[in-house]
Amino acid sequence: MIVKYEVSALWRTPRDRTRLVERIEDAVRRGLAMRSEESDTAVFFRADDVAVPGERCARMFAVFHKHAAPLDAAVTPAWATALRAAGLLDMAGGPARVDFHTHGWRHVNHEPLEMPGPDGKRRKKCEFGPARDPERKRRDLERGMDRLQTLFADSFIPVFTPPWNRCDAEALGDIKELGYAAISRDDGASPAAPAGLDDFPVLVDLHTRREENPDAGMEALLEELAQGLSRPVCGIMLHHQRMNGVAADFVDALLHVLADCEGVQIRGLRAILSR
Repeated sequence: MIVKYEVSALWRTPRDRTRLVERIEDAVRRGLAMRSEESDTAVFFRADDVAVPGERCARMFAVFHKHAAPLDAAVTPAWATALRAAGLLDMAGGPARVDFHTHGWRHVNHEPLEMPGPDGKRRKKCEFGPARDPERKRRDLERGMDRLQTLFADSFIPVFTPPWNRCDAEALGDIKELGYAAISRDDGASPAAPAGLDDFPVLVDLHTRREENPDAGMEALLEELAQGLSRPVCGIMLHHQRMNGVAADFVDALLHVLADCEGVQIRGLRAILSR
């Protein structure tokens, strides 16, 4: 496991709970007022880079259990072992429905970042991108699915989240052919998913934020939340390794607000897929 984590500036300063709830409620109201459809907005929470049942992972699960709110955990298969999976399943047992799905294979970059891409633009990190041999990409996609199905059994769902929220068209075709029902990436990610492969984007990013000013970061986050809730399905991305106590308090407040909000349904990807 070589992914590094740093807590965003947004989460380094505690906030008043009452005022925080008020600001979240305002963002939710604004978002729902912008909806073009009368149906409820379905909200799912996607936690990336899950593998080790450590203290921060336990804290994240505990917040969702407190509210009996579903959580979708994206597990990097090469990091998963039978012992770790057993620990995660033990933590997942409780009021909340926690499902596990595939997050790449090893979460490593294979793109030569020092070289321009085929389009002449700067390359970005990608595990399943154009620089890799097609057979190797498909092999990693297949064995990742096989490993997690074995380790998580009925708690596994056939959803694929690519590391860094990106992969190429070739990988998307393989993902569909291997039996995945959906992919989850950033909003507007390209290339488009092939027909028959649902695409559930994350519209709100809680923890990989770059604002240096905490107040500016909160403003931007709440605006993302409002814009996300204006859509039929709103994905919210978490990273438990970046979730300190302040960030956990925000998630707790957010779940509290959403649970009591008419017009919003907190649903896991399993439930959204079965609509």
